[in-house]
Amino acid sequence: MPGQHATLSPSASHRWLECPASIRVVEQIPKVADDSSPYAHEGTLAHALGEIEASYYFDLISHKDYVQAYEAWRLNANLDLDTLGEMKKHIRGYVEYIEERMTHHKTPVVMFEKRMDTGVPRCWGTSDVVILGEDSIEIIDLKYGAGVYVAPDDNSQLKLYGLGALDTFGDLLATTKTVTMSIYQPRVTGGIGSWTITAKELRAWRRDVAVPTARLALTDNAPFGPSEKACRWCPAAGDCLARAKKLAGDDFSAPYVEVQKPDLLQPEEMSTILSRLPAIRSWVEAVEVAALRRIYDNGEEVPGWKAVRSGGRRNITDPERAIDLLAEASEQYARDDFYQAKKIKNLGDLEKMVGVKGLPRILGPELLKKGEGSISLAPEEDKREAVSPKNEAAKDFADDE
Repeated sequence: MPGQHATLSPSASHRWLECPASIRVVEQIPKVADDSSPYAHEGTLAHALGEIEASYYFDLISHKDYVQAYEAWRLNANLDLDTLGEMKKHIRGYVEYIEERMTHHKTPVVMFEKRMDTGVPRCWGTSDVVILGEDSIEIIDLKYGAGVYVAPDDNSQLKLYGLGALDTFGDLLATTKTVTMSIYQPRVTGGIGSWTITAKELRAWRRDVAVPTARLALTDNAPFGPSEKACRWCPAAGDCLARAKKLAGDDFSAPYVEVQKPDLLQPEEMSTILSRLPAIRSWVEAVEVAALRRIYDNGEEVPGWKAVRSGGRRNITDPERAIDLLAEASEQYARDDFYQAKKIKNLGDLEKMVGVKGLPRILGPELLKKGEGSISLAPEEDKREAVSPKNEAAKDFADDE
């Protein structure tokens, strides 16, 4: 199993437990060469640092091994000083939290990054922290994301990790009675908490829910279950026909009530529509992302649509040199007048000072440049040129010549 991902991963269990068909649908989505987000990369770095710092703190590695591991991590991470400092601060808190949680267990033993089978078909995963007590087990999951709060209560990912720990380490010292699942999410308010379930209840959930649903998800006729929870992070969210039918095909009408203005939405109908707007907005955004991926990354045709470059923002490439030139060209302003909060003022303010036409004339094209802009979706009739990785590469090659 090393180097492989579980078909039914614990981290995606919120999806396949509600929508078993998502497993086969996701497999049909063409993979982009590098679809990892900067947020995922940041999370990976934080987890790696957490393992290094915690292993050293709890005497699982020597000082020499710690120094070597940390230096290798730091060079690979290549973070600026502010980002590095923030991450180290949060990881120190993570290590302190592990130590605090150990006080809740008799004769605790702590382990890190343990890969375990969950007892559910084609489902295994790696738990960040496993704490073994005399009659209890605890798993701790580090969540470094700063956006969405993740609760430990009845969390299917953590329950699967807990089952893995229960099967692998349970009943070693005495009969394991409880399994506690904790989350440490330091960048979200209220993101630290625990939830406990009995070992008997956890095994019953696996038997009655997780295993039957997993077996169903691995079949060719697994049913769909589109919902806000299941679809939110699904890779097929913008491609899925079942989701489209659910959102676009639903009947918004409320029970008929005789009214004086039948051409207007009634309060009940408006309420129904408003309650569904968040899911519809999320779906529309996902469809746009999926269409852009198909057109730009995969070279597919989506009739009536194309990929274009949106207008890039202007920026000053060398602020200090720019201020020198602006001060030299101006009789009205001194050099310090072009600063705001120790930085060069924004372009709008600079234009007010030297004129809309004066700014590019003084700075020239080397100091005042317009960025490339981002790739976006546009109707076929849009006047901007369609772009693709192939024609952009050809343009870059021609420019180099």
